[in-house]
Amino acid sequence: MGDLNGRIGLLSTHGATRRSRDIIVNHRGKILYDNSLNSGLRIGNGYLSGDHEGSSTFVSESVSGSSVVDFLLFSNSATSLINKFEVLESHHSDHFPIYVQLIGTHCNETVSPAPTHEKKIVLPNDLLAIRKFKRILDIRVEAINTATDINQLGGSLENAIIQTCTKLDMVKKPRKLDMKPKWFDRECNQLKYLMKSALRKFRRNQIPDMTSHFEDNYRNLKSKYCELVREKSAQHDLNTQTRLHNLKSSQSFWSTFNSRNSSAYAQNTIPKLKWFEHYTNVFTVEGEYVPVSIEVPDNDTNLDPILDADINIFEIKMALNRLKPNKAAGKDLIPN
Repeated sequence: MGDLNGRIGLLSTHGATRRSRDIIVNHRGKILYDNSLNSGLRIGNGYLSGDHEGSSTFVSESVSGSSVVDFLLFSNSATSLINKFEVLESHHSDHFPIYVQLIGTHCNETVSPAPTHEKKIVLPNDLLAIRKFKRILDIRVEAINTATDINQLGGSLENAIIQTCTKLDMVKKPRKLDMKPKWFDRECNQLKYLMKSALRKFRRNQIPDMTSHFEDNYRNLKSKYCELVREKSAQHDLNTQTRLHNLKSSQSFWSTFNSRNSSAYAQNTIPKLKWFEHYTNVFTVEGEYVPVSIEVPDNDTNLDPILDADINIFEIKMALNRLKPNKAAGKDLIPN
């Protein structure tokens, strides 16, 4: 199951009627449908319990429309094992996650949330402060029971170090990276929140009678947000140019110039030695490397007319049009 980039409309692989809010059938959908029939696979969208309406699985952020392109395909023998199939809500993606529950299955595994921030320990340069740190840490380490389990012992040592550093005010929170432009103020934040909220409401409410209302609301808020962003950005550039024309010292020049940087760059906290050890292990092969020979069958009777056809000029032009400009050239030294 997943994003198969095909629209099959109301086509059914069960011999029974299936419902769908997307009635369009495109070329990829026809290929998907034919391959499903030839492979004996069934399509669960709009057929299984929990998705009788055939809910949309994709809504573009530009609200150009919605479609069903994420599918669940299953064999006939697996029909009795499926308890429920649902299209869930999505707040962070154009695609809605699809969920299938099997009969007699459950998940007891719990995943602990990722820490909100890592603790950064800053060691002092003063020799007296370092001796004080060592003296307090030694007292805490001597109080640890070394007869405990090795995992508990490691946790106790870590706690002793953190408690000592905290007491001496050596634990610092890492500086938060502000990735927003300097002109992105509270007004922009509020309008962006309203726009995202309208988009979520539109994605959650795919009732035909209500869709146009939520779509118009989102379009209006997005238009206002884009216009506000353009105005704020243009005004910031104009103010920066005015300050650059009226500068009288190099210090004020560089201060104004650096203020044009709209984002801070994330810093790599992994030491170089860790990178070296990682890639050394990745590219180290134990023993002599013996390439595996692959035998290509000579039978050409099962060739696919689309996948096995020769590459034509039209496909080459399409691939060239998709290349990103201003990228580094390859061995042929031909830039994009």
